[in-house]
Amino acid sequence: MMDRLREIIKKIKSLSLSQKIALVIIFALIISSICVSFLWISSPEYQLLYGNLSPEDAGTIVKRLKELHIPYKLKNGGRDIYVPQNRVYETRLTLASEGLPKGGQIGFEIFDRRIFGITDFVQKLNYQRALQGELARTISSLNEVKWARVHIVMPEESLFTTEKKHPSASVLLKLNPGQQLNREQIKAITYLVAASIPQLKPEEVVVVDTSGNMLAGGKSNVYSGERLTELLKVQHQLENQLEQKIKDLLEKV
Repeated sequence: MMDRLREIIKKIKSLSLSQKIALVIIFALIISSICVSFLWISSPEYQLLYGNLSPEDAGTIVKRLKELHIPYKLKNGGRDIYVPQNRVYETRLTLASEGLPKGGQIGFEIFDRRIFGITDFVQKLNYQRALQGELARTISSLNEVKWARVHIVMPEESLFTTEKKHPSASVLLKLNPGQQLNREQIKAITYLVAASIPQLKPEEVVVVDTSGNMLAGGKSNVYSGERLTELLKVQHQLENQLEQKIKDLLEKV
């Protein structure tokens, strides 16, 4: 073994200066390749934790990940958060137990912050915002719904009129790709919103999706996507039957 080593050293010494420099460069490249390969193999593979987050949710989640000492990567302008693949589900469970992500909605946690000297008007306004946020979170928990926005309009009390105005509410839904709500789910949303607001009737809750389809709308006769599909199917069948009858009559002539 020693003889072999002496022979290698002797050969290296016999090399010219340019050959020695080339040998050193090759050796350095081999070592660098080994180090890079080792780092690549040992570095964890990252997987999407949450995507398309609101700036508020993204900021809160990043802050919590730092506190938990969980490495992360940001993409899509900070709206997509990636964590090591082996920690995705554990992290989601931890964040979910803390109510994250919140979908950019402010809920009843707004009252966790004590603000002295707040007026009744601001207190009512905060309650309305919190109620809108809580309803949006609940509706967003449906598998078919990507996110929801709830807007509530409370009538102002007036001493100069005896006419009683009722509150109203509207719900904007962003559905997941290829998903649609059935009739019972839309009905459940209107009843959920109405049950949370005094003197609001379910038929006065307007539900619209981001494609501009009115899924439920006050006293108007609006069909759900599923119901509309059924009606179109029946219409198509009737048209086919009429077309066939006309063909049969023409053949007899």
